[in-house]
Amino acid sequence: MDIINISFGGENPSQILEEKLQEAYDAGILIIAAAGNDGYMGDDTILYPARYSTAIAVGAIDSGNKRAFFSAKGPDLDLVAPGVKVLSTLPSNQYGMKSGTSMAAPHVTGVAALILEKNKKLSPGEVADILESTAKPLGLVPEYGHGIVQAKEAVDQTAWK
Repeated sequence: MDIINISFGGENPSQILEEKLQEAYDAGILIIAAAGNDGYMGDDTILYPARYSTAIAVGAIDSGNKRAFFSAKGPDLDLVAPGVKVLSTLPSNQYGMKSGTSMAAPHVTGVAALILEKNKKLSPGEVADILESTAKPLGLVPEYGHGIVQAKEAVDQTAWK
């Protein structure tokens, strides 16, 4: 396993979860986590485990590249991706539109997978640096992190090794 995509969260830290994510990170596994959907509740609403330093915290934007009203925000937000009315699978072999940072995090996970496909030797920190340095800024860091993930730019910046 090269990447863990986490689409759950809570307000309270968990020592065991933090330790296990640190172990995964130390083993070279990239951790990408949905930031949470309580952005309307205040200025620093990023949930755990996205709040941990080992995770890339992902917020949601709409089709106009505006922060979704529900998307968590705060100084620990790293990136944003589409998270409003995203086509998703539903129970009973159905498809439908869903919204949330859990819809946004897989976009970042997919770009990270493309980066690692090009260079499997990169560390989680190196992949995070590429994702963040190639993101398109959209506004204030607490609301948009480094910006919206950019697949082509991220892959193009990745060196073959």
